[in-house]
Amino acid sequence: MQIAVIAAGFALEVVAWRAVAAGRASLWRLMVGVFAIHGVVAAVVLPPIASGHETVALALAAGVGSGLALWAGTLAFVAVAVRWQPFRTDVAERYSRAAEVSLPVAIALSILVAVPGEELFWRNLVQRRFGVSSEMVGAVVAWLGYVAMNTASGSLPFIAGAVVGGAVWGGLAWWTGGIAAGLASHGVWTALMLARPPASGRGPMQAAPG
Repeated sequence: MQIAVIAAGFALEVVAWRAVAAGRASLWRLMVGVFAIHGVVAAVVLPPIASGHETVALALAAGVGSGLALWAGTLAFVAVAVRWQPFRTDVAERYSRAAEVSLPVAIALSILVAVPGEELFWRNLVQRRFGVSSEMVGAVVAWLGYVAMNTASGSLPFIAGAVVGGAVWGGLAWWTGGIAAGLASHGVWTALMLARPPASGRGPMQAAPG
């Protein structure tokens, strides 16, 4: 059953991302809904573990610290990558789409729905299911699937974020044996990327309606 749920969830995300990329659906309406479904289903199919190898306090501290470091690293990477015109254009476009809702709403939807949904599906369900015999194998499979799914978005920033962020959050889940660290890291990074984005993305978000 778990494999069937994972396959169906992957297919649903790919189809949803293609619809968003083609302009046929809203990122905030469709994708947030998909992430919500994924989170609920994944939690029911395989109840999550906060932290199996380390204390929850340590996991959360590591998550917050890695989220801050990932945000700083992302800003540094984008500052260089935007010299390439396609990447610069894509960054501006993604933040323009993010501005379809106000900044507080964007942050709330992200950290309360989208981030938990992704972590519950990818780092809890997928990583644990394929990590039964080897936790390393589970982490690698979840990372590859996460990157492949984000490739369907057709967005260079999203794909780059999935490659690096997916590795960090999967590594945290592998180390701690739960999703608390990855959830904290993913949440901090996402909130900061919206509230304090790269220079090339600041205009659209600041112009978001209240």
